Amino acid sequence: MLRALAPGLHAIDRPFRFMGVEIGTRATVVALDSGDLLVHSPVRFGEDVRAALAPLGPVRHLVAPNRMHHLALADWVRAYPEASLHGPPGLRRKRPDLAFATVLDDVAPRAWAGQLDQLLLRGAPRYDEVAFLHRRSGTLLLADALFGWGPEDPPLTRLAARVLGAYGRWARPHNDLLGKIVDPAALRGSIERVLAWDFDRIVISHGRVVERGGRAVLRDAYAFLLGRR
Repeated sequence: MLRALAPGLHAIDRPFRFMGVEIGTRATVVALDSGDLLVHSPVRFGEDVRAALAPLGPVRHLVAPNRMHHLALADWVRAYPEASLHGPPGLRRKRPDLAFATVLDDVAPRAWAGQLDQLLLRGAPRYDEVAFLHRRSGTLLLADALFGWGPEDPPLTRLAARVLGAYGRWARPHNDLLGKIVDPAALRGSIERVLAWDFDRIVISHGRVVERGGRAVLRDAYAFLLGRR
């Protein structure tokens, strides 16, 4: 359930169904220099999660990376009342029951400045996703900006992935259900800025982790915006 990706970086994988299809979901746990833990895209909470995280350090930051990844937040807030909650533009209005310490933008809060870079991916406002770079491991953290499934997934998942163009590869599906692009130029500019970061691995919320060659994978997934280069 909890697995190491790199020094100071772990993943929590959980089942998750979307419109009846099992697509899986993943949280990323970052050990900050302070010894505190930051949980990116919290997944369904359980006492097994608490037990797994306890040896790593105290959970102090809960990060909702876009407007859609909020379903598990309340349980995490109850489990870790001392943790600060951070979310993208618009999520505070969507979840007025939650107290957000920070509305995320392009400037990292002091708690992780210099350790995680961040950038609001503009142009797809349904999601308002914020991308993160874990500098130490050269890992890009995304939520719904990239998907990818393969032969190890259930049959219905594989079928849905083929329809979305994300089977056997990683892609940003051309599907309004997964976040309509209302300003292609703005999103292109955001992806170009992310591609300027130094990363090799990409951790996504739904699908397989990109273990190497991440910049080429991201460039290929957004070739429809960037053009072939």
